[in-house]
Amino acid sequence: MNRLEARATHPKKTGKGVQVGANLEKRLLAYAAAASAAGVATLAMVPPAEGKIVYTRVHQQISPNTMYNLDLNHDGATDFTLGNHSSVRTSVSDAIVNIILPAGNAVRGYSIYASALPMGVKIQAGKKFLSGMYSAEMAGSAYATWRGSNHGGPWFDVKNRFLGLRFAIKGKMHYGWARLNVSCAKRHCSALLTGYAYETIPGKPIITGATKGPDGAEPTASLNTRTPEPPTLGMLALGAPAACTRKRHKTS
Repeated sequence: MNRLEARATHPKKTGKGVQVGANLEKRLLAYAAAASAAGVATLAMVPPAEGKIVYTRVHQQISPNTMYNLDLNHDGATDFTLGNHSSVRTSVSDAIVNIILPAGNAVRGYSIYASALPMGVKIQAGKKFLSGMYSAEMAGSAYATWRGSNHGGPWFDVKNRFLGLRFAIKGKMHYGWARLNVSCAKRHCSALLTGYAYETIPGKPIITGATKGPDGAEPTASLNTRTPEPPTLGMLALGAPAACTRKRHKTS
């Protein structure tokens, strides 16, 4: 190697360290800029974390005077309790299906009633949820020998309807649904839980009936499902005239 080649390949030393050649310095800066831009672009292309819908298929009969503890995420803690209560006496009997709400958890509904939602409803923030109460009524039936049967509730004699649920996992709110069939006779009601699901990402909506994540094949969009407020079980026990009186009072 001659002296000219040695000067071209070895950087010049100074008292402050090694002095990099001007051309080499420009190339290094260009490489650094390109690498930085590539890193930013790579980060921008990383998709956000996708949720997962965890679905559980069941065939759980909730017979009269029994309760079922619903653990949506299978962590050993009860998220909701489905109840079927009945009282049969000589001349009067009544029955009610309800959902018990642990503190902090909620169900889609209105007044004191849990809504019977069809498939395809988005359960999300900003909708009407019932919370801060012991339970929400679903369906009821009452019978008296002197006046016959009376019944009501948004879940009275329905099939494949959904509860819209909001519940906490480690202090963060998640959304889910439970699918049931409910029927009532003059002296008792029956309920069948056929499945339930929840979204693993806190705050992310879920569609009633969706069983796959991240969004699943969204079922058909629903119509407005709010129904006129039915009489409570106490009003059922008083008979149809009392229920009509309450209806007139509400619309006045």
